[in-house]
Amino acid sequence: MGINRLILLMFFACNLWSQANAQRYAKGLSQQWETNLNKRLVELNELNAFIPKNAISPVYNTNFWNKRQAESAFFDQEPMIVIVVKSIEKAYPLSVLTYHQVINDKVANVPVALTYCPLSGSINVYDRRVRFEERTKLLEFGVSGMLRYGNTVLWDHSTQSWWQQADGKAIIGDMAGAELEIVPFMKLSYSQFYKNYPYGLVMDYHVDNAVNYGTNPYFEHDDPKKAIPNLYLAPPPLRLPPREQVLLISSMGDQIIYPIDIVKSFGVLNDTPNNNYVAVFYSEGVVSGQDKEYFKDSRDVGTCVVFSAFHDYRRLTFKKEGNTFVDEQTNSVWNITGKCISGPLKNDQLTILPYRTMFAYAALSMWQESRIFGESY
Repeated sequence: MGINRLILLMFFACNLWSQANAQRYAKGLSQQWETNLNKRLVELNELNAFIPKNAISPVYNTNFWNKRQAESAFFDQEPMIVIVVKSIEKAYPLSVLTYHQVINDKVANVPVALTYCPLSGSINVYDRRVRFEERTKLLEFGVSGMLRYGNTVLWDHSTQSWWQQADGKAIIGDMAGAELEIVPFMKLSYSQFYKNYPYGLVMDYHVDNAVNYGTNPYFEHDDPKKAIPNLYLAPPPLRLPPREQVLLISSMGDQIIYPIDIVKSFGVLNDTPNNNYVAVFYSEGVVSGQDKEYFKDSRDVGTCVVFSAFHDYRRLTFKKEGNTFVDEQTNSVWNITGKCISGPLKNDQLTILPYRTMFAYAALSMWQESRIFGESY
């Protein structure tokens, strides 16, 4: 069975299976695993399996193009997951991640796992080195075929432990209790990437010749007017519309949710969660990965990036002017990647903060006590 058909099977299973049928199917998959089911943080009945492990095949070997090689392969507004470590700048097409959901790679000296759950809209990048019980393991990850709260459950090849994609925690298996470290990333368009990183590398999309990476099996999935997907088998959280796109950051142990529509309405948010200085930039020019059947036909949803606003030994506050951001302290001009392009602080770089992005129902399911920006208490 091809990868396209498997993904469509998982996506449309919500229209074919009841919860009871899904649970019976999960029991039939138990022979696939050598997981230590006795060590767990959650109950087994919270997980539901729909397809066999690695039926959605992860990427273990990557190849990259430079700007000249990639110039005719992508359209300007195509979404890319961008990771910058030291002087190495890599972009990974969301169209590839949509079909494979996990990309195991290395950026400079950091082994990374790019992970994506299209059902919950959750994108996270993790460091594959895990410190646990006084030992450090280097892990590779795959797709288990299971969901919890409508969010993908990953598995590692070393211990076959099961990991929640949204928060990077091992929930069942020998690694239960371990937590992956977030690697800061940006979602930029292809043109934004090369405008800011002319010597960067873009992942070659020729991973599986049977897949048409310009198509999207999850089209019309990010319509905010739609209810929670039927594959979410739990009581729904009601504090935000289920499919509203949000950012989530951690501050002094608290989880703060920023609805992207609010960030968009302001252009930039200046916030002080738990007295930490944060700036959230919004820019147009990146299409949705879950709108139309073809990526190139999708609507512009823009992108957000979260930065530390403590810079040069002071707090900076920003306002948006066109496609740039101006700090009110020095009148310097910054771009969406946090680089100062003119003014007294020219060539300075803001620190990108770790953040998560997903649908509201997934964030509120994983972090039920999270604070929502703008919500009264």
